[in-house]
Amino acid sequence: MCAEEDEKQIEKMIGGPLDGHAGNTEISNMMIINESTVILPTDKDEKSFIHDAFGTDNIAEKSMNGIADNHPKWVVNKEVGQKSLDLYVGRMVQNLKKYL
Repeated sequence: MCAEEDEKQIEKMIGGPLDGHAGNTEISNMMIINESTVILPTDKDEKSFIHDAFGTDNIAEKSMNGIADNHPKWVVNKEVGQKSLDLYVGRMVQNLKKYL
């Protein structure tokens, strides 16, 4: 995923916890990468609380729609997508420079 300090910045930006899978940040990221692949969630699209989507909990058992996002609201937009991708890419470049 991303570094702890990046996670804190994104949590501050969206006003709550990061998604585990197919939630606020992932949908926002895809709006930047390839918007044609995105179906924006509505207020009727439910979220399931999943403690640890890739560790102790099984997404398929806990969430019928595959969403693992413990944030109480949908916060999906291009600004969140661009800023979070900038953080991810910046961290990736920083780490790659260690190996060059």
